[in-house]
Amino acid sequence: MSLLAFYGFITVISLSGVMSPGPLTAFLISRGRQSPWAGIWVTLGHALAEVPLIIALYAGLQPFFEIQGIREGVSLLGGGVLIYLGSGVFRNFRSSETGQKSVLECNSLTGGVLLTVLNPYWVLWWLTIGASLIARTSEFGWLAGLVGMTVVHLLADGIWAVFITWSSNQGSRMIGATGWMRIEQGCAWVMLGFGVFFVYDGLTGILA
Repeated sequence: MSLLAFYGFITVISLSGVMSPGPLTAFLISRGRQSPWAGIWVTLGHALAEVPLIIALYAGLQPFFEIQGIREGVSLLGGGVLIYLGSGVFRNFRSSETGQKSVLECNSLTGGVLLTVLNPYWVLWWLTIGASLIARTSEFGWLAGLVGMTVVHLLADGIWAVFITWSSNQGSRMIGATGWMRIEQGCAWVMLGFGVFFVYDGLTGILA
């Protein structure tokens, strides 16, 4: 496989992952209300979490993540926090305290980090699909291979993130405050749904 073909392969695989709905997508939709370019900052936060994991896997730490119980623990922890964050959005709607904030209102960089590391399937994606991509980088050296793969992957993430926030920003001008409140509630339900699923997945793994 040529280097150009490898980069093309990474782009397609990356987009297939980032375009799947999830907690980070819900956050992007919410942040798009404030700025069409919020996706750039969310991607930077995502990168702050992702680059260290890529380096760790490249350094040979993948076997640690495969120890029995680690996957289930990550799933339970991430699911529990997502349930807390999602329910916090509804608590915020019911609360009359003006200073209270939900995760959907935190800054884009922080949200990008939090909703990346709290997604158990982000870790699983890198332990499976991502690890196979990292293994292929040895054919091209660490600069063109590993660094190039990371840059191409993050560019694909960033392009999609900006597309989501830009589209959300354009749409928010037409739907009004009530419509936007319903969208934020929908985003909260997405977080709750994924949180429940991750907790269930972790429990079934432990009890199996």
